[in-house]
Amino acid sequence: MYLGHAPKHLTEAQRGIWKELKANLSTSLLKAADRVAVEVGVRLTDKMRTTGLNASELAQLINVLGRLGGTPADRLKCAVPVTTPEKSKNEFSEFV
Repeated sequence: MYLGHAPKHLTEAQRGIWKELKANLSTSLLKAADRVAVEVGVRLTDKMRTTGLNASELAQLINVLGRLGGTPADRLKCAVPVTTPEKSKNEFSEFV
């Protein structure tokens, strides 16, 4: 089962952050089991944008984003299914 929609108990702003994270993270990797981790990321991102984070909270945010493949270095570690585009069928396709 995939990540799905934001939980109803989140605020409207937090539901927007949920959508933002969902759009920016690999949806082929995010599953229902990741919902709590994503919620932690949502709440920390919301706090970062509203009242600010202390050093410990910022480290936690970076950690949770990393675990979800949200940093460049961590994306390299993720096994994302690769799909190859179907070759176009035109008169020059054999030369590509």
